[in-house]
Amino acid sequence: MLPSFARLHIAMRLPVDDATGVQTDEDAKRQRLARLRTGPSLIPQDPRARELRDQRSQLVPQQPATMQPLIDHFVTKWFLSQWKVEELATRHWLLHRKYEIPAVFDPGFPESSLACDILCLNAQTKTAAIVVCTLHTPRNFMNALGEVLRHGYYYRLGHSTSIVDMVGIIALDREPRMHEQNLATQSGVQCWWPKRSIAECLGEALPDAVADKENVPQDP
Repeated sequence: MLPSFARLHIAMRLPVDDATGVQTDEDAKRQRLARLRTGPSLIPQDPRARELRDQRSQLVPQQPATMQPLIDHFVTKWFLSQWKVEELATRHWLLHRKYEIPAVFDPGFPESSLACDILCLNAQTKTAAIVVCTLHTPRNFMNALGEVLRHGYYYRLGHSTSIVDMVGIIALDREPRMHEQNLATQSGVQCWWPKRSIAECLGEALPDAVADKENVPQDP
């Protein structure tokens, strides 16, 4: 059913030109178009299309400005706390936060630096670990996996003579699903969450405190 003419009627007043004091048709057209663009649509909306649009908006990841404080609180803070508990500094590991990977020219990659959440370096074994922190959702996990691989490749281009081994780690607020862990392992990436040892992700032996805790028999 077509909308009535009364609903389509728009009250118009021709504006007055500031220079001549004469009302112009061109200004009237612009004013009419502006009202049509900002006014409510007269075309009936399909409820199914609206529901699909709402579902799609829920799948879009949060903006970094909104999500970053949550990542810092639920992931980064726990990673740094676990780092101190395991005393990885005594094993020649150095930790750098917000490390900027220098730009290296390579076809297909932009000539700009990359910001890495955490970089762990072992001067003795010449091992570098790229850590990307995120909250666990299926999309965030896949984005983090791609980011770890991209950062690792980009870092290796500029430090190929100073590193022997490269480790990629996705730091999460909770344990990922088994198929996600398998996917990361196949890509050479480790997954860390608050109940897992960082040393294990780095290929180090478990610290005594963590090993003793894991050996304690659990209540049935």
